[in-house]
Amino acid sequence: DNSKSSDEISNERFLAIDPEHVDGNNDDNDDKKQKASDALITKTATPQQQQQQRHQQLKNNKFLTLELIDSFLNSFTKYISTASGQDACLNVLQWSLYVIPQLFLHKHNKERKEDFAKFYAQVGDARYCLRLLGLPGSIQAVRSNSWGSCGAFRDKRIDTLGTIMAWSMVCFHPAEHLAFLKWKSPSIFTPRLSRRINAETCSAYSARAWFIYVVAETLQGLLKLKELRAAQKQEQTDVTKQYDKDKHNDHAENPTDSMISTWDMSIEQEKLQILRNLCFALPCIHWGLPKWDTDPWLREGVAEGLMWVESIVRIYKNIRAMS
Repeated sequence: DNSKSSDEISNERFLAIDPEHVDGNNDDNDDKKQKASDALITKTATPQQQQQQRHQQLKNNKFLTLELIDSFLNSFTKYISTASGQDACLNVLQWSLYVIPQLFLHKHNKERKEDFAKFYAQVGDARYCLRLLGLPGSIQAVRSNSWGSCGAFRDKRIDTLGTIMAWSMVCFHPAEHLAFLKWKSPSIFTPRLSRRINAETCSAYSARAWFIYVVAETLQGLLKLKELRAAQKQEQTDVTKQYDKDKHNDHAENPTDSMISTWDMSIEQEKLQILRNLCFALPCIHWGLPKWDTDPWLREGVAEGLMWVESIVRIYKNIRAMS
């Protein structure tokens, strides 16, 4: 008997349109035809086959989730393997520990606020310790001008501003180190020296040096943006002209789109760095005033809030750069 049951016919039909049984060079591999085939499979398959499909789909989703987790872990591990990445993560944690209780904890919940304040101070101390290693890098930047254009930009003012940034950090680190040591271990100084060193004054001097760095880097970023945009426009014009000459060639491709995305990424990075510096500006002035601790210029929480915003922008900037 050559007659076939309905299940056998459905199974043959299922196999006939299963993408795994279709030749790889067939046009049915196109995305739209693939979706149509999948829909037809689901419609014509037996209940057992539909259950197998759902099981395979769940399995694929599980593998996709695991791949995403592995990708995140690899990227995060690579990111925090650097001092800059570690500081960026601690930066977000530190200022979040200040902002969260201010926004979400009731003012009468003093005990919990005090615990947040202690944790905030401890993370701040950890970041101070990381910066104890920052002076050699600043000296190296002075000697090599590595914070300048490094040959990537033509404007000589970018190099000059890079030198100013490096020297400002050479002044910043010793002043901050003295303030930190005086706050945490005043007994290591001799009585005479201890009387001459005022931690709050040293901290104010470090904030002033930091402000010089912020202004210099902002100006440097603006100059870089100007040059990047001019170079982007010129290269787009050159590539378009060359494409117009070669467009009779069937294999000619217009690379403008990929080129634009590359330039846009560089421009975006400079804009985000300028935004970071704008967040830094007011706190620098606030903490750089002579009586910043006894007669603060900004209302409580303003400087800390700006620092929290900067920490978010910093993380976003780094994620964009990694992507």
